Amino acid sequence: MRRLTTLFPSEFLEEHAEELGVVERDRKLQIPAFVWAFVFGFAAGESRTLASFRRSYNLIADETISPGGFYHRLTPSLAEHFRDLVEHSLDEVAVPDTVNADINRFRDVMIGDGSVLRLHEILSEEFQARKEEQAGAKLHLLHNATEQTIERLDVTDEKTHDSTLFSTGSWLEDRLILFDRAYFKYRRFALIDENGGYFVSRLKEGANPVVTEELREWRASGHITRPLVKLDEPAVGFYALSSESVIQFPTNQEKERICGCLEGIREQNPGQRILLVLGNFSSHVCEYTRRRAHQLGIDFVFLPVGSPYLNPIEQVWKSLKWEASPLIVESVAEYRALLTELFEQLTTRLSFAASWIDENLGGYLQKLR
Repeated sequence: MRRLTTLFPSEFLEEHAEELGVVERDRKLQIPAFVWAFVFGFAAGESRTLASFRRSYNLIADETISPGGFYHRLTPSLAEHFRDLVEHSLDEVAVPDTVNADINRFRDVMIGDGSVLRLHEILSEEFQARKEEQAGAKLHLLHNATEQTIERLDVTDEKTHDSTLFSTGSWLEDRLILFDRAYFKYRRFALIDENGGYFVSRLKEGANPVVTEELREWRASGHITRPLVKLDEPAVGFYALSSESVIQFPTNQEKERICGCLEGIREQNPGQRILLVLGNFSSHVCEYTRRRAHQLGIDFVFLPVGSPYLNPIEQVWKSLKWEASPLIVESVAEYRALLTELFEQLTTRLSFAASWIDENLGGYLQKLR
């Protein structure tokens, strides 16, 4: 987030929007809030609708805008404004000419992926979606990251699987292919190898590959000959900056279970006000949970839609996964105890929240000094 705000300061966003005529001089529309609501609340959010875009804007802007006033501002000049911002960002963060020696061994690095574009339901016959009464197109792309070119581009309906449009052949020789689980197929991997190519792919959940070489030192010795233990229930953590951190394992994330977690947090931290920063998950924002939090003396601060990375606890989870990944346990109970121990160790550090405190509370702390 800091990198983006440095790249696009509010003054730059406002001045460029004014040059293009996106806003009038009275600036009833707050362009910085509009841009960040689009980036984090619409483009990266779970619900990509204009209504959710407007709600995201109203959530962070100083003054709300009515639906009519909001939609009236979705103009060609606004599209030009966003297009200029993309071009500016690409110019500023372009990949340098020099690459790591390990990458130089490949003739090209190729990236294959697909993305769904939601269309108006009137196009449902031509672009069938996975759900009825919807229309969706899928963009399939094979990108040559080395040459910065598009090797192949296909547009199909949403039902067409990404994997069907990836053809193997002699073109793969000395090339590294990066793709996601949608392309996961053992026969495809074998054909890439037969054609002198290389690949990197995420594993499917049920995959059981033979490990032939390890490039990382593991704490446990020997070979894994049994399935890894896995928790079916979610882990819910409370990363406390000035009190007792708590990790719990509810059976699910429904509102009743979340309220049970709030009670556990209060039990471990009695007699003091609790300010809880959390995401916009449905069971977090519902009236039932808010009411119980109020009864427990817990105040909520909700993050913008689609921006969980703004929560310092995400860095705790990342470190916890890294610490736990090489360790082998015998049972679910042992695994749960291991995660609890690691969580308690990691949350004693304030370093995970240092930049967050500096960026969001720095001004207030200065006033208190």
